Amino acid sequence: MTDDSVVETYNSAYHHVIAQEGERTPAWSRVCHPIGQLLGYMVENGRRCGVLSSATRAYFVFIKGNGENAHVQISTPWFVGEPNFLRAWAFVHHAACQKCDTLQATGLTWKKTSGEHPTPKAKRKRKGLRSDTSMEDDDFESLDGDGTPTSGQASAPSGHAAQVSALPEIPIESVEIIGTLGYGHNGVVFLANWNGKKVALKQFDVGKDGYEYFDSELAAYLALEAAWGSLVATPLFVSESWSGWINFIGLQLGRDPIPGDDVSERIKVLTTLEKEYGFRHDDTGGGNMVFIFDEKTKTERLVAIDLEAYTMIT
Repeated sequence: MTDDSVVETYNSAYHHVIAQEGERTPAWSRVCHPIGQLLGYMVENGRRCGVLSSATRAYFVFIKGNGENAHVQISTPWFVGEPNFLRAWAFVHHAACQKCDTLQATGLTWKKTSGEHPTPKAKRKRKGLRSDTSMEDDDFESLDGDGTPTSGQASAPSGHAAQVSALPEIPIESVEIIGTLGYGHNGVVFLANWNGKKVALKQFDVGKDGYEYFDSELAAYLALEAAWGSLVATPLFVSESWSGWINFIGLQLGRDPIPGDDVSERIKVLTTLEKEYGFRHDDTGGGNMVFIFDEKTKTERLVAIDLEAYTMIT
């Protein structure tokens, strides 16, 4: 796609999904979502320069200005193997590393020059953001409908996670990711430190998949509160990235069964969930069971995890 077609597709899909509250379209997934994620990462880290790349080409993205005057520019596509491809990468990398004016990112305003539309609530105020240099306007196309940083105080956290959950919402900055536990349909499950203990941090890419899986798993845990720590892992908190594209559920840490472990309780766990709670786990083919440490009995207990796919039996 040329820079013109990227801009046209972005603005059209953005208007359909955001302004008209329509369904997510292939154009949204193919253009708006990756650009939106990149802008979120750039603003979160105080970066003015970013790159969207594939196996065949790269688009260089730049946030210019601040506040009401801020806008996004996107370059023409640079193809792998064409003259000066590596020089273009080197130039953008150099530009990104240069110190320049501060990128004000205490709140986000979604601007669209073609008309009015709902503005998402501001996220948490960030501190210590780094900023980068400006670039020339040549060969860049302006991109409307973008997330742009503005000045002023950010509002209190009011993300989707807090709206749908009785669990505490915590700032993601209070969680230290120290490793990876595994990969699932919705993203990565991280090993993390929180509040002085190790936890499992499950990621949901709501920018790509919407809130369906996040809401579904959260609703399952809340419905099974009486079974926390005995039949299912205990949920500890919810959180979200500053940009709002990623949501998280913090969970009691468990370990995967290994050869030699007694997993005979698996059927009993699933049967009890179904008979006593009306909860039928629909995604147990790959296991989705872990051992957790029971503080009361000082022994390990097999419990179910990954609860986003289920049927409630009435």
